[in-house]
Amino acid sequence: MELCYGTEVCIACLMHTDKKGNSKIMKKCTLPLTGKGCVKTIVTDKAVFDVVDNVLVLKEHAPGVTLEEITSCTDADFVIAPDFQEMKV
Repeated sequence: MELCYGTEVCIACLMHTDKKGNSKIMKKCTLPLTGKGCVKTIVTDKAVFDVVDNVLVLKEHAPGVTLEEITSCTDADFVIAPDFQEMKV
């Protein structure tokens, strides 16, 4: 994808789930890949994940969103950061 070429940091901003409530944070992409491995941070309406060595690290949660809610609507596996905290809005 042209927007990612030559960048050092790529941040993906998206809704955590689709209209049917299905996770958009997937274990494996089902769409054609154009910028494979370029995303360093994923920001959703529920959480912030960093991508570290191909592992998702949950860094922050939105106010009022619980860890259980994030876990239940996230298809991909992730680890919780030691400094996991609420987003500062």
